[in-house]
Amino acid sequence: MKRLLLLTICILFTLGLVGCGCGGQDDSKMTDDKRVAITVDGEDVYLDEAKFYAYSAQATNEVYYIANEPKEIDWNKKVGNGTAQNAIKGEVLDSICQRECFYDKKDEYNVKLDADEREEVEKKVNNYYAESSKKLKDKIGITKKRLKEIFTKDAIATKVEDIMEAEEKGSASKYAKDWIDDASIDCEDCWKNINFQAHIFSKKDVENETGLATEIPEEADEDVSLEKAE
Repeated sequence: MKRLLLLTICILFTLGLVGCGCGGQDDSKMTDDKRVAITVDGEDVYLDEAKFYAYSAQATNEVYYIANEPKEIDWNKKVGNGTAQNAIKGEVLDSICQRECFYDKKDEYNVKLDADEREEVEKKVNNYYAESSKKLKDKIGITKKRLKEIFTKDAIATKVEDIMEAEEKGSASKYAKDWIDDASIDCEDCWKNINFQAHIFSKKDVENETGLATEIPEEADEDVSLEKAE
């Protein structure tokens, strides 16, 4: 199901059919946490969140690619109907849409984080700032407050998905597919302008095994990979 969603969204993204990038924002003085990057069925996803997921995916793929090839990714390389960069951004967009889909049902399922789950969110935030490379943190440029909100949203969405799946196997996937099929997805220019041309990790970085931590949500390891896109 995720591959089907990815294929659909990625093709639309590559062809420029998802959104018009004309949200009318006067964002010249806006901070990233106030600048809308993506609107998913009326819910705004701000630029700092979009950058966090996009550049974390970039970093993860660069480390993996260098470790296995070994050479640096050519983000302009043709993959399917677009480039390697657009393939990964398409996967990130797919992941963001699914997160919004499940987060949207949190009140219906009365989902909140318990003390242990909130503590886990705090650990993820602290690990990100303590262990991530300076170059990655500088490129994302997110505040601790906002990162905590993003990790909290992710944890709640995952909890909702798990509850739905426990009720009926396959129901969460079906719900996500139907929800996204019907949702309006608009991408603003600031999302389109996110690019991977400046590498976060070089071959030398990986060879030296320094600054490799990216501290991104667990599902990114499964769902966001250039290998799958190819």
